[in-house]
Amino acid sequence: MFDSNLVDYTTILFASINSTLHVLLICFIGYVAAKYGIITPEIEKGLAGLIIKIFMPCLLFSNIGDLDVETLIKLWIIPVAFFTFVSISGTLGFIGGKLLRLNSPNTRFICTAIIFNNVTSLSLGLLKSLSKTKVIGLLALREDETPSEIEKRGISYVLLVTLWTNLLRWSLGTYLLRKESDECDENENKHNNDSDNLSLNSSCAPKGHDNQSEVISISVESLPPDESTPLVPQAKQPSSTWKKIKISIGKIINPPLCAALLAVVVGVTPFLKSSFFGRDAPLTLVSSVVESFGSLSVPLTLFTLGAQLKSIPRSKNKEMFPSITYVMTSRFIIMPIIALIIVLSTRHLYMQDPMLLFVLVMLACGPPAVNCMNLTHFTGTFKEEMATLLFYSYIAAAPMITLLVMGLLSTIKTT
Repeated sequence: MFDSNLVDYTTILFASINSTLHVLLICFIGYVAAKYGIITPEIEKGLAGLIIKIFMPCLLFSNIGDLDVETLIKLWIIPVAFFTFVSISGTLGFIGGKLLRLNSPNTRFICTAIIFNNVTSLSLGLLKSLSKTKVIGLLALREDETPSEIEKRGISYVLLVTLWTNLLRWSLGTYLLRKESDECDENENKHNNDSDNLSLNSSCAPKGHDNQSEVISISVESLPPDESTPLVPQAKQPSSTWKKIKISIGKIINPPLCAALLAVVVGVTPFLKSSFFGRDAPLTLVSSVVESFGSLSVPLTLFTLGAQLKSIPRSKNKEMFPSITYVMTSRFIIMPIIALIIVLSTRHLYMQDPMLLFVLVMLACGPPAVNCMNLTHFTGTFKEEMATLLFYSYIAAAPMITLLVMGLLSTIKTT
């Protein structure tokens, strides 16, 4: 039986430091491996494919599929909290644009960076690390719950968020980073009678399908951008439009999302759930193999994330540092405070589960997601700026995430 009185604030401090350093050390090893050429861009691409197409779908299925209908209904707060935090983050982005006197494209850039934070890989890494300490008992739902059961429940909550992040990223994310429409409008106004007007407008087209500049995102929340869309004559524009629609749908309907939806179907269907999960389930061999593959997802994701932080090109433009400072302040300070106030003030409205409280606050915390690089390469905008923002954000993540986890666990202990 776990006694929370045995966990003092010193224990929480060391557990917070340990869990954060555990995550960042794996990333750092990936960074060093890329620095010395052990991880090449080709290997990064292969690892990304394995994560997206095999390991992450297995992790989603093995954790979400074990949830029942009653639990899924009780978790209504997760999508509500997610979209609430998205709205607040977007508002912070537009406020920042006004304060920093940014133009529309740059304002949308910081909105994207604030809205799409690294929910999944960092949260999963922290949960896995915390499960190795006695502090994990603070997040137990029942007195007889084992650390592995507590961890699995938390992973299930985190992974449910991927259902919404996948849908939102390739719709809202690509819209926010579209820079060419604003630039083209300005060029048309300034050079309306200029014979070079055609070339100026042509330069506004996205370059998201440039093979040489592709960055493969290894975040568990996204898929690499498609590069197969050809240039077609104007007469075939309807066909091109339809192809773009299919590409957009293809990005949303990806292996992790399909696995999550399949897991939900299995979880809410008693016959299917009893076939895959449980001590005497006839297909328990299948579910155990799937779970083994899924266990590889988080460490491999963090390792490849570190490698990508080394490989992405960074901008040396010092004028963007006020924007970087604002994004990091929003992501590491403002949003966690707002989330903590909202979650604590509304906790009586949803399931009383310390792990759920932990995950809900983590939804609003952490640095921008590395998969934002996918968006910049798809739209052909802000590639170096996003890379620079990500680099400094993940450097700052170590102390900031440690303080966040320590404060959150201390709050859960006293509430």
